[in-house]
Amino acid sequence: MTAIPLEGASESDQKAIREELGRILKSGPFAQSRRRQRFLEYIVNETLAGRGERLKGYNIAVEVFDRPETFDPAIDPLVRIEAARLREKLREYYDTDGRNDPVVIELPKGAYTPHIVFRPDAPPSASPDWPSGAATTEPRSRKTFWTASALAALLLLLAAFGAWRWWTPSTPLSEKGSIAILPFENIGSDPKWDRFAVGVTEDIVTDLSHSKDLFVVARNSTEVYRGKPADVRSIGRDLGVRYVLEGSIQPSGDQVRVTAQLIDARTGGHVWSERYDRPADDLFAVQNDVTQRIAATIAVSVGAVAEAERNLIRRKPPASLTAFDTYLLAMEAKHKVTKETLAKADGLFRKAIELDPRLARA
Repeated sequence: MTAIPLEGASESDQKAIREELGRILKSGPFAQSRRRQRFLEYIVNETLAGRGERLKGYNIAVEVFDRPETFDPAIDPLVRIEAARLREKLREYYDTDGRNDPVVIELPKGAYTPHIVFRPDAPPSASPDWPSGAATTEPRSRKTFWTASALAALLLLLAAFGAWRWWTPSTPLSEKGSIAILPFENIGSDPKWDRFAVGVTEDIVTDLSHSKDLFVVARNSTEVYRGKPADVRSIGRDLGVRYVLEGSIQPSGDQVRVTAQLIDARTGGHVWSERYDRPADDLFAVQNDVTQRIAATIAVSVGAVAEAERNLIRRKPPASLTAFDTYLLAMEAKHKVTKETLAKADGLFRKAIELDPRLARA
């Protein structure tokens, strides 16, 4: 295949590339995911515009995934995860619908700048720079015929292998153990419990991330679904996960009800659900129970290994609910990143430690 020097690509080459981009965006692997469409459109258009050097994790997170300017790609792997999924979906497209496309758009591993090539045996209509009628008046050589035949055979083998992988009952480990934790909802009028819902969600994400058998989507990636009704199957497709956990916190006097349900994102069916009615100061025991149940349900290891993983996610709960609420207020202030809010956060962290000297988070 012939590589296209994108910085100096001719107008006809750019037109062919944009037509190929349109075909990909309408295909099955892309049509149902607006996130994936935006990602591919952005990197191709930036590259064609000569701004390939701007394709860094930070810029993509801000421009494509609407992340705040405080986004840190070294901490949040969102762009790397989405790039891996995009790479896989491009391979899927060219193994099926795009097997005969005149232009191939690839995303090299470890990079965000696309690699675009023309196929050598593309039909003349697909490459405007070829002389009109050249391919119809000049017969193909035997060598070209066998090259095309060999390529077709290879593509058929790849398609067969892809179909086998699709229908085989054994699912890859990364797919079995992938989960997104949706923001827990506060069913009540007291805004204090909004903070607790955020804190519990964040702690469940952190705790489950300790298990080597689970792939857990970063909280920043699920925050966009807060307060919005969404189909779990669509969320699963957008985030590339097999399972979705959703839950709520409903306070009533000195009691609190926590509900959690684990859903198979492929079918929309319930895998596990539980309701906990506990004293308000027992909220963190509920959290530990939820995380352990999820780890035991999803993680593929059993016996001593599974028990060791569950031990990793057990953490001592705060001794004081007030201390934890103060800690959450400090975290809210810290994320605003101004001189005044950072000073406020520092004071709140210190107050939380005074209330509970063993609160390691503070």
